[in-house]
Amino acid sequence: SPYVWGGGESRAMTAVRRYVRREIGLPREAVSLVAYWRHADSPVESTTDDD
Repeated sequence: SPYVWGGGESRAMTAVRRYVRREIGLPREAVSLVAYWRHADSPVESTTDDD
């Protein structure tokens, strides 16, 4: 079964999570992406697994 795991900058992980969930269609249980830091120029945004 496919599973995605990764970590990185907050905004980048949000984009990856959305792609994996919406475009590829993996369920939340198959995705583990963690935002370890926020780049100083990145706006604050929600990063939930529900995206």
